[in-house]
Amino acid sequence: MNRSVLAVVLVGLVVMQGTVGGVLVGESNTAANANDTGNDSSALSELSNATGFATDALDVSASNAGNSSTETGSSTDTAESAESAESNDSTEASSGSDDASDSTSATGGTSAAETSDGTTDETGSDDSTSSEAESGESEDAESSSEAESGDGEDATTAVTTDGDASASESASAESGEEGDTGSAEGTSAGSSSTASAADGAGSGAASTSASAGSASPTSSAESEGAASQSAASQGAAGGSSSAAPTTSGAAGASSGAAPAAAAGGSSQSAPSGASAGGAPQSAGAAAQSPAGSAGAQGQSAQGAPGASAAGGSQAAAGSGASAVSPDAEFDIVSVDSDVATGEPGTVSVTIENTGEDATDAVVNFQSGSGDLLFGQSASTSRYIGDWEEGESRTVDLSVQAAPGADSADYPVEASVSYEDDDGEAAQSASSTFGVTVDEASDDLSVTSVDSDVPVGGTGNVSVTLENTGEDATDAVVNLQTLSGDLLFDRSANATRYVGDWDAGESRTIEVTMQATPSADTDTYPVQASVSYDDSDGEAAQLGPATFGVTPESQQEFSLDDVSGDLEVGSSGTVTGTVTNDGPKDATDAVLTVSPNSTSDVIPRQSQYVLGDLDVDESTSFDLPVLVNDTTEPGERQVQYYVQYYDSDGDPLRSEALTATVDIDEQEDDFEVVSTSSDVETGEEGSLTVVMNNTGENVTDATVSFQSLSGGVLFGESANASQFVEDWDTGEERSFEFDVTATGSADTTYPMQASLQYTDSEDDGAQAGPFAFGVTPGESEDDFEVVSTDSNVQVGDEGPITLTLQNNGENATETTVSLQSLTGDITLGQTANATAFVGEWPTGAQRTVSFNATATNTTDVRDYPFQASVSYNDPDGDQASGGPFTVGVTPEPEQNFNLSNVESTLRVGSEGNVTAQVTNQGPQAIDNAVVQLESQSESLSPQETEAAVGSLAPGESANVSFPIEVPDSAESGARQLSFVVEYDNENGDTRRSGSLDTQVDVAGQRDSFIVERANASVGIGSSEAVTLNVTNNRDTVVTNLNAKAYADTPLSLSNDEAYIARLAPGESEQISFGVSVTGSASEGQYPLSVDFQYDTPSDAGQLSQEYNVPVEATESSGGGLLSSAPVMIGLAALLVVLGIGVVWSRR
Repeated sequence: MNRSVLAVVLVGLVVMQGTVGGVLVGESNTAANANDTGNDSSALSELSNATGFATDALDVSASNAGNSSTETGSSTDTAESAESAESNDSTEASSGSDDASDSTSATGGTSAAETSDGTTDETGSDDSTSSEAESGESEDAESSSEAESGDGEDATTAVTTDGDASASESASAESGEEGDTGSAEGTSAGSSSTASAADGAGSGAASTSASAGSASPTSSAESEGAASQSAASQGAAGGSSSAAPTTSGAAGASSGAAPAAAAGGSSQSAPSGASAGGAPQSAGAAAQSPAGSAGAQGQSAQGAPGASAAGGSQAAAGSGASAVSPDAEFDIVSVDSDVATGEPGTVSVTIENTGEDATDAVVNFQSGSGDLLFGQSASTSRYIGDWEEGESRTVDLSVQAAPGADSADYPVEASVSYEDDDGEAAQSASSTFGVTVDEASDDLSVTSVDSDVPVGGTGNVSVTLENTGEDATDAVVNLQTLSGDLLFDRSANATRYVGDWDAGESRTIEVTMQATPSADTDTYPVQASVSYDDSDGEAAQLGPATFGVTPESQQEFSLDDVSGDLEVGSSGTVTGTVTNDGPKDATDAVLTVSPNSTSDVIPRQSQYVLGDLDVDESTSFDLPVLVNDTTEPGERQVQYYVQYYDSDGDPLRSEALTATVDIDEQEDDFEVVSTSSDVETGEEGSLTVVMNNTGENVTDATVSFQSLSGGVLFGESANASQFVEDWDTGEERSFEFDVTATGSADTTYPMQASLQYTDSEDDGAQAGPFAFGVTPGESEDDFEVVSTDSNVQVGDEGPITLTLQNNGENATETTVSLQSLTGDITLGQTANATAFVGEWPTGAQRTVSFNATATNTTDVRDYPFQASVSYNDPDGDQASGGPFTVGVTPEPEQNFNLSNVESTLRVGSEGNVTAQVTNQGPQAIDNAVVQLESQSESLSPQETEAAVGSLAPGESANVSFPIEVPDSAESGARQLSFVVEYDNENGDTRRSGSLDTQVDVAGQRDSFIVERANASVGIGSSEAVTLNVTNNRDTVVTNLNAKAYADTPLSLSNDEAYIARLAPGESEQISFGVSVTGSASEGQYPLSVDFQYDTPSDAGQLSQEYNVPVEATESSGGGLLSSAPVMIGLAALLVVLGIGVVWSRR
């Protein structure tokens, strides 16, 4: 397209832009809603409408994904997919189906790598459309990245050369699996599309919606298939169409035409800061897709419905999408295409930069039709790099025309995203060019198709193909199913070698095919192509040709009249009737039952033979089962399966057949009639148990008895058994055992009996358990416990003392054992202790002591202990007495209380902390010492221990601790901890827990108060200045040396004074000789004084400096004669005058 044509188109599109003010939001939402279905539709929907194939049958299974080749040209996973890739038939798998195994191909025979020769773009990237392949990554076909592009989305209205489209060509792209919700179905002419929300669209035109594949976010690092789709409107001139680009992402809609909803493979949202749609980051550049392309549809001037941007990823323009830059101008110089319907091809586009220089330029391409795709995507991008003004670049693209595509021109939009000279992201407007799709050569036709593939089963497909092209050598037929519901032996591809195949000759290909249980009875498309060598020995291909396979209905069976005589813990039989509901006969059928989820009903044989079952034929069954003895009575669901062979001899299995059976409560076939025992506590005796058979005759019965507590044992064991060979109905049997009573008298100890036997049907069975109890009698012991005493405190150790008396015979080698029956009080490190007594005459008492320890968690309550006596009787035989159960109650933990805490602490002085310590018991203590533990670095305890002595429970003692607080300390609260160390009643030294308290430290104050008593000195005179000094500390100070300092006009004739001792608050006077110069003025002048002194805890302390004002006053008398110099002068004058008088007289 030359510049003049492009300019005319752009002007027309700008004018059209104003007509769609309200269309943007509606159509953007339409695309989003259409993409919510979560399943892929093939780009073959046009073909689907023409042939009647089910559009939801266009998914490809996970096995297809397994055979897909990666877009970097790596080999495929299986041999079949490799052959398919060589013949350009391996398809790219896309995600989006609800079934995790579905992975679809959208190109209908296109190789996953797009071209077998692996054509690459200018940056060396492969032309495949997966984002991973564009950035050089090899990605499995099952990955969501390869699936994010529009893998096989249905095109909407087909593009025609005259700009018009028949309403009958409106295509519906249903989503994926049947039963999926949210798919937007296409409507016929005159119907309104529920997926379209364009308010500005006129009435009367058919609105075509196309569902999308799976929705996934798209980042700027994703390329083909992630770029946003701009709408293309059908052109009216020359068969080409042009799109009206807008910055809002919507194209204008003319009156009377409803836009078609955009159909894409994956609905994708462009993140903030990215252009509308993702672009590959190749060579370090961030590629951007065309701005403003949000999947909205454009309309031609004639009102024909615009073709949606189908088959590609649909991206909504994010908040950070780039606007069209006014300096971005790129012209399409030439387009050269070689594309045929149903086959891969190439397009070469030359673009000239007629605007500003571009850095990191990326060209974004967007197909305007689902019948023309870049691989499986409607969009792709190519990294160019630096692109100077006036420079032209040629981009080669690999494209795929759908098999059902018409021979016509298909619109493709191109735009350029780049960085300008200022480093800002820039975006060009979209330019549209046409790609001409030629008719494919009709060189392969399908003559006939025969199939017998059942839903959920395996069958055969026979297809006859006619070579309507040239003679072929070494021909290989490639078959590809376009739906994941049909597979060739777990693969989407199958190949058959044919060999030489002359033109006009037909060949019949037979393959085995499976239909998944999720398949329906619609017709599914299968594509056939032939790779061969032509007469020149060159590799060539026939086709592709598409035919349909319709699965037959799934084989059905039903269960009726299912019942069973089931009882908890017993064997039984489940009976019922199985009916073959068709549609085919079943051979060698067997019925199997699966244990239910809780294993309540367990089959006793693996299967029941049903035999051959014709359609509608029924047969009964009897399946023996066993009901678990832990099963609760009630209804249970049991699953059955019918395994059979079809008419082709293939083994098949039906779906699960569920039936409900009732399980009855177990009825005892035996009972305990009576028990008797003469055993006494600590002695041996006998036990007799009588049981009755209330059920059927049994043989080989074993009766097992078990003691459940250990209070009564069978010898030294808790178990015993006896064998009964035959036990008839109603017969009673007695079982006798020697037992030993280890428990207490008058206590019933539980026991039980259970049976295992063979029933009348020679089946193993069991009964029970049957509970009964044994109560030992009171024995007359030779020993007794007279008294028990303990002195054990919680968290401490102490003695437990027992006094016992021998009421029997003389005993020798006697020992007394004590056992703790709990872990709260132990005897040393164990629960047992033994004391030796020796000889013990009849009637004598012996006292034994055991050292016990109670844990800190022990409660104050009775704890059980057992005492026993072992000895030799007069005959030298060993004998025992007991056990005797005694209770030991520990005393509470020793506690102390701290009260009446007072503090005289002050910063810079020494003070005292006094408190009262109270012994709260329960024991009296001796040699108690209260210890001060201070962690504060600002306190210096002068004493850390205060002896208390003995304290009875409840008794208190006062303690005092002198503590010095340095001048550097801060005032405030301090934490102090006290611990009481003492001797308990057993003479063991113990420490109490920490007794914590807080004391206040007062702020620092002056050590002395210095006040003037007489501090007035006449100018030119000297006088004594007297000061009152008061001890302001809380302690006595001694050796108080005062030092005075003065500056001019004051001077000191005596600057030191001494005070021997000052008690707290006591005052003394000191004096200093002070002179005032004659030139001084009246007023106050400072006299500084400091003190060096001793305290009881520290000698040589120096106080702060105290300033005392000294008053300088005029000398008393005043006048001329008051001045000393004047007086001296007058005296001298008088002397002179006197001399003169005397001289004159002479």
